[in-house]
Amino acid sequence: MNHFSKLTFKLVSLLVVMLLSISLHAQIAVQPQGEGTAVSPYLISNWQELYWISQNNTSWSSYFLQTADIDLTLATPAISTWDSGGGWTPIGNSTTNFSGSYDAGGYVVNGVYCKRNTTNYQGLFGRSSASSVIKNLGVTSVNITGSLYVGSMIGYNLGQVSICFATGIVKGTNFTGGFVGYNIYSGNISNCFSRTNVIRSSGTLLAFGGFVGEVTYAIVNYCYSTGKVEYSGATAPTTKGFVGSVNTGGDFL
Repeated sequence: MNHFSKLTFKLVSLLVVMLLSISLHAQIAVQPQGEGTAVSPYLISNWQELYWISQNNTSWSSYFLQTADIDLTLATPAISTWDSGGGWTPIGNSTTNFSGSYDAGGYVVNGVYCKRNTTNYQGLFGRSSASSVIKNLGVTSVNITGSLYVGSMIGYNLGQVSICFATGIVKGTNFTGGFVGYNIYSGNISNCFSRTNVIRSSGTLLAFGGFVGEVTYAIVNYCYSTGKVEYSGATAPTTKGFVGSVNTGGDFL
């Protein structure tokens, strides 16, 4: 092997080592089976496939069917290191809403972690549109911190949510709820419950609830919450109930 060949071999070997090192220290998204249609939904069976959804906003109008429990605490590297410590990237945001259908089939997603103190729309789903459907899903042991529109399941909801539940802890500065941060207009939540503790991380704003932070022209039917609501910051700790604020036109059963 001549000098040039040896140098080339060393450079290629170094590149391979660097690529392997990067792959070992970065979470990998895996496209799920399925076509994303009502007849052939994407089948979500592990955290890599769930992560793929969060990283591909072109899929957010698709159909999804979860086929197993998913535990984000088993992710490698740890979810708390993702996105420079921000953790989970919510599905749906102010630019591109989640407008598809997610049927969890009665399975759970455990260990959603978000830590973005100054960022809005935090939750497993960040913001859902009027055409969205989320059902048969449990999110457990969440640890979610954001600013406005923070919830275990959804930060800002305009869609249909049914037969779901949440446990864990959420923190925000306003419009923060144990299940959904803000339920507005066409938002319809039914047959759901939350055992999530809610904390106001700072300030004096009041839209904090054990289930929903605020409801505006929207519906919440046959739901309940048992988590505590605590205010830290400018005022002494206190508690608040099911819904922090009903702006106008809310409907409850």
